[in-house]
Amino acid sequence: MTGAGNPAMGMNFIRKRANSKELTGSLELSGGSWNDYSSTADLSFPLNSDGSIRGRTIFSYQDKDSFQDVRHTTRKTAYGVVDMDLTEATYLSLGLSYQDAERYGVTWGGLPAFYSDGTRTNFDRSTNVGTDWTERSYSRTAVYADFKQELWNGISFNLNGIYGQSKTWGKMYSAGSAVDKTTNLSTTNSSTSARENNDNDLNMDGHFKIPFNLFGLEQEVLFGASFNRYEVEDDLSATITLTYPTVDFNNPNYNPIVSIAPYNASSPNTVTQTATYFASKLHIFEPLKVVAGARFSNWKYEQDNGVGNRKFNDQFTPYFGVIYDFLPDHSWYASYTDIFTPQNRKEQNGQYLDPITGKQYETGIKSDWFDDRLHTSLSVFQIQQDNTAEAIDNVYVVNTTDQAYRGVDGVKSKGFELEVDGEITDSWHINFGVANFDVKDAKSNKVNTTYARTTANLFTKYTLDKWSVGGGLSYKSKFYSDVATYNQRVQQDGYVLANMMLGYDVDQNIKIQLNVNNLFDKTYYETVGSSIIYGSPRNATLSLKYKF
Repeated sequence: MTGAGNPAMGMNFIRKRANSKELTGSLELSGGSWNDYSSTADLSFPLNSDGSIRGRTIFSYQDKDSFQDVRHTTRKTAYGVVDMDLTEATYLSLGLSYQDAERYGVTWGGLPAFYSDGTRTNFDRSTNVGTDWTERSYSRTAVYADFKQELWNGISFNLNGIYGQSKTWGKMYSAGSAVDKTTNLSTTNSSTSARENNDNDLNMDGHFKIPFNLFGLEQEVLFGASFNRYEVEDDLSATITLTYPTVDFNNPNYNPIVSIAPYNASSPNTVTQTATYFASKLHIFEPLKVVAGARFSNWKYEQDNGVGNRKFNDQFTPYFGVIYDFLPDHSWYASYTDIFTPQNRKEQNGQYLDPITGKQYETGIKSDWFDDRLHTSLSVFQIQQDNTAEAIDNVYVVNTTDQAYRGVDGVKSKGFELEVDGEITDSWHINFGVANFDVKDAKSNKVNTTYARTTANLFTKYTLDKWSVGGGLSYKSKFYSDVATYNQRVQQDGYVLANMMLGYDVDQNIKIQLNVNNLFDKTYYETVGSSIIYGSPRNATLSLKYKF
């Protein structure tokens, strides 16, 4: 229902609403490792005597260093919303949000994994080739409106829209692909560039929600249409000349700029999607429910210079699901959906690959236990995709240095997920989850080996009077990358991280909490390949929250 894309984890972000008819809110302060300080204020209040018009404002500020040398981040967030009950049947919400993140000391990629003789490097986790002028920053301003009109017999019309403007800018370079063990200099010139991108997006959706009763059972159908446009207004880049073309790991944070060439502008481009869709929740008989729907969509990419323009019309993407309550607290479900994903990879001749198409199947059991206090779910899935992009070794797009790809059919991903969440007793909460997947192409070769095949998380929290204490473990199985240049594999073995928290309720309005992550200071990689990125060492945060 949301547009072209792959079936995957979905997160439904619900904006904070102005739902209080009296003054209420919260203030939060925190301080942590590496000078990580933040503050947040969240206030809700009525704007008229009966509270039919309400407001809410949120402000947040964070300033922090990093376990990596030089790196520094400042984040600012502002949010305001007014919710209005215009009549008993008419609702309108208007909002504005602003986000700004300034990040300094950042680089392209990570640290070289190899010396030039093929042996492995072993840098400190704090090593960073970024300097005070390397930057990758982002800002976004968005306005939105949500409108709902109740019509009759529970039928409603909903209209939602959001318009946003975003800007990304920065100056960065990379550490190079390898290091000379004798001189400690990188053996390849840094990839340097200054970038600036400006874009805007407009998303609109309107639909009718129609509940009705059939054979004494509640049903619901939904008809709607959507419009999505993403426009790149400016895509500017320039080459940076540095004092030293290679990185000196004896002094990795020192590499001044000599000059920045004039910016070159890529041609503006726009991706537009339009669609109509149908969705339903049908109660066939008391223990059996069906969800079914379909989307008819048009997708178009247009570049001002005409290069790469393409469109796909009348794409039909159906989905279907069934839920059967075979016992009072236990349900079996199964679902199916089609996949349609345009892609920007190119063949050797410069033509874009056709869209990825495929199917996803999933089935599982969800259960409630102990008077609905503990919830469990177990699911298995399989995804089949055709025309997935695969890099062709040492082949480049004609007249360019861009990697060439071919479409590969028969890529399959399958796996399972188990989750347990709830209360063992009134004071003891537990959450446990484990997931496993495997991806292979039509030749049974593993795909995406840089992702852990198995992940698991366990967290438990116990409350006693005003105190609460909790701890958790997170696990990732091994993941790796085969680096052809050195005919070696860079691998992160499976590892477990431990976390803990301790909280104290001063009173019903004030709470103090301490969180410690990576309790035993495990050293591990987050990213592997010809370059590596370390995960965060042990760190702690102390927070104070006041609610009124």
